[in-house]
Amino acid sequence: MQEGHLPAIRELETVRLVAVADVDERRLKLFQEKFGVRAYRDYSEMLARESPDAVLVAVPHTLHARVASDVLNAGAHVYVEKPMATTVEDALTLADLARKKARILMVGHEHRFGQGTLIARKFLEGGRLGKIYYARAEYVRRRGLPAGPTFVSKELARGGALFDIGSHVIDLAMFLSDFPIPVKIKGVTYQNFSDRPEMFSNYPKTQRSTRTEVEDTALGMVTFANGMTMFVEASWASYIKADRRHVAVMGDRGGVDLEGNDLSFMTTLDGEFLNSQPIQGQQFLYLDIWRRFSEAVASGLDVAPFPGTTAEQGALELMIMDAIYRSAQRGAEVEVEVPSSLSKDLGWGDSKPRAEVRG
Repeated sequence: MQEGHLPAIRELETVRLVAVADVDERRLKLFQEKFGVRAYRDYSEMLARESPDAVLVAVPHTLHARVASDVLNAGAHVYVEKPMATTVEDALTLADLARKKARILMVGHEHRFGQGTLIARKFLEGGRLGKIYYARAEYVRRRGLPAGPTFVSKELARGGALFDIGSHVIDLAMFLSDFPIPVKIKGVTYQNFSDRPEMFSNYPKTQRSTRTEVEDTALGMVTFANGMTMFVEASWASYIKADRRHVAVMGDRGGVDLEGNDLSFMTTLDGEFLNSQPIQGQQFLYLDIWRRFSEAVASGLDVAPFPGTTAEQGALELMIMDAIYRSAQRGAEVEVEVPSSLSKDLGWGDSKPRAEVRG
């Protein structure tokens, strides 16, 4: 948070950081000294005393829904880290609450704001991909087991690699295929390296765990109502050549391939197969995120600004991850029942400018 969100927030003249809440007194004191803000041990007290316009929720996964709900009920807008909740019920309830309170709830999937992603979205909206039939969503690491209990404790995280890193690539694949509705999912999870110290990373630096209670690898095959299929692979630890974050979306007229932040676009032109790499400039991702979020708050919008992940989109993606976990537990394919109220409201309302890319 201190390397991404906070430098961006402090750089924006239209945003003022006023307070922080944390149960860790040592960390709270360090934060207060570094950023010169008021500090609270109880976030409820912070909400009552400060009456903030917006709140960044960056707590353990299983607390996301509860804290975000309290923020919405206090009348503030919410930027909540992924996943927005750890159960489908909580995700749907949270999305419904944001609508009722007419407040923004944006889920923290920062890769959507990358230039390559936005160019790929332009190609999708321009019809250059044709009918999409397949997507791959892969985020794999070699030695990436998180060292912090907030990621690997069942009580605090509920899920492992799928919630932590798989959620990001699922979000990108859904964004670049225009949010198809899942109907059936087959999932498998593995916990192969739970007590292997050589497979742990040094993140977060201030914490140290020696054993995981959640999966280190998750695989899923998703079938959508429109006939599209998506393969999901998320792994914290595996014997591969290099770490990889990769999303590919394929249609009958073209395809986009995001390798990290680098975009390739494939199509045919005059009967010839064409592979092109659009030129991308320098970007401070979090600055773009907080500029758009703060502008939306100031403008009185009640839905996350494009291209941010809306509450409804976040809930739909949580349903995919939940089904992968359910399938893995049962050892069989499971069905997904998406409420019609959710599937009808997956856009950005009037906050979405078409085909905008920041250079």
